[in-house]
Amino acid sequence: MKTAHYSWHLAKRTFTSYRARPLSDDEQEEVAKTLLSSELELWHRFPVEDQRHSYVVFTRFRKRMPSAETSQLSAALLHDIGKIAAPLSTTMRVVATFVGPRTAAFRAYHDHEEIGLQLLENRSDPVTIKLLREMYSAEEACLSDSNAIADPIVAALIDADNI
Repeated sequence: MKTAHYSWHLAKRTFTSYRARPLSDDEQEEVAKTLLSSELELWHRFPVEDQRHSYVVFTRFRKRMPSAETSQLSAALLHDIGKIAAPLSTTMRVVATFVGPRTAAFRAYHDHEEIGLQLLENRSDPVTIKLLREMYSAEEACLSDSNAIADPIVAALIDADNI
């Protein structure tokens, strides 16, 4: 992502994290109907703010791809699942973003994409894992412009996360 765009994304994400409310029963049910039981077990380890963000990305993705398959919807819900390995408060995530991977928890936060892929291995549909791997690769290559991404599903996932 371009620096200014990424900074704005982080600022909005931080603000919404502080204001996050728990998912309603209906929202929780939507998540449970979408994820495999092994994925749902991991997803429930998210703190409230990450559950809310995951659900927002899920709904934004579904609007962009109304005929998306379950494995694709799961990718939207699970795109940040590796953050469960870095139990940091919102404030400490901001600190980790600025100071870098100086501690084990900060390192896990910075490496959450790779950690997430490892957590999902043998727990998730291979299509979900493939989409997440492609999403992370595109983001790493700074391809936040969905027009520059060949796969429309990956482009929609990145768009949905660009809150």
